[in-house]
Amino acid sequence: MEDELNIKVQQKVPNYTWGDRSYSSIDEKANLWNDEGRGKLFYHGIITTDGEFDAFYKTMVQREKIIYRGINNAKYKIFTSLQVHYLLNKYINVSPQEYITNEISSLKKAHKGLFPRYFQSIGLDETDFLYLSLMQHYRAKTPFLDFSRSLDSALFFAYDAYDKSFCNNLQNPNNYVSVFWIDLNEKDFEFVDIIQLLSNSIESALRHIGEFLSKYPNTPLDTSNIAWENYLMWYNPQNKDGGFSAFDLGIILDHNIPLPRRFSAQEYNKALVEFKNVAKGGLLTPQLLDQYIQLLSSIIMQNSRLTNLNIIAQDGCFVLYNPKEPFVPMEEYWAKCPTYVYLPKLHCVDIHKDLIPTSILPLLTKNGISNDTIYPIEKDIVSAIVTK
Repeated sequence: MEDELNIKVQQKVPNYTWGDRSYSSIDEKANLWNDEGRGKLFYHGIITTDGEFDAFYKTMVQREKIIYRGINNAKYKIFTSLQVHYLLNKYINVSPQEYITNEISSLKKAHKGLFPRYFQSIGLDETDFLYLSLMQHYRAKTPFLDFSRSLDSALFFAYDAYDKSFCNNLQNPNNYVSVFWIDLNEKDFEFVDIIQLLSNSIESALRHIGEFLSKYPNTPLDTSNIAWENYLMWYNPQNKDGGFSAFDLGIILDHNIPLPRRFSAQEYNKALVEFKNVAKGGLLTPQLLDQYIQLLSSIIMQNSRLTNLNIIAQDGCFVLYNPKEPFVPMEEYWAKCPTYVYLPKLHCVDIHKDLIPTSILPLLTKNGISNDTIYPIEKDIVSAIVTK
């Protein structure tokens, strides 16, 4: 009887672990995702024939509001470049938050402040979102993961620079590339839209100030603490809990809010002063407060644009993954995050490398997807036109 009990106990102990950087087999990956994923992860198995790939592509490409990520080896768990840097250099004596703060500061000063001057010349208000998207574009260490609204872009990244060698063992994850996706159509999920949340934060602050001044109209009140720059900082030293470095996980989308024109930082701050004066004069009606909130929230959304050629060419967006424990792969965080946070399912399918020359590359060639379209270079585009 005791031996039987020991056998049952042993059977309950999984022979796999979340903590490793990579999967040792396809079965291990499937078990972690489907058995230990707590219903938040869904592994769709392997695709090994052209017919299976064709069916998968035709099904997915018809769906809207899906974001995708491609990885060129199915063995890898999902880590940001910042996490990988810490995994490979465990002697680093600054926190990930400090590391990114220092990198952004250095980038702003580089080449005698070239980037701030450049952004100013083209009418872009520099934000930490803008600098981090630039860093991600050039493969710097960031807490961002590249996703795309385009399945074609994800398939490009899945095969780009893939290792052409493989073996006959179907269980070997080195034989596959991966495509991940998140369905944003799911209802009632709490996958934080960081830019929207920052916009909501300023709405809450404005309502609080309005209520305060309606009760104490003659009280001096400094509204500089709700200037848009403070909300779009990676880390705000004046507010230890401020900035989007406080978020563990969230999605960063370009909302493309239609505005009649661009608003400058000066106009934004002028609107804040007007808001305070109207409120102190007892003239702040609910309708007028809503007008200020709509204007100032829209400016937050406008100034959080992610602007570079790669993001546009790739239909790109980002997932911010900034866990307090830097060595946790995103799959594990996704599966084990608190039950009160309802995330949409994270999906994965692995595609055999045999299908890259027979299915993936012909499809992308047909759809006009190539290294030149994914990584556009201004000089090459102009030169091609000039030579014609």
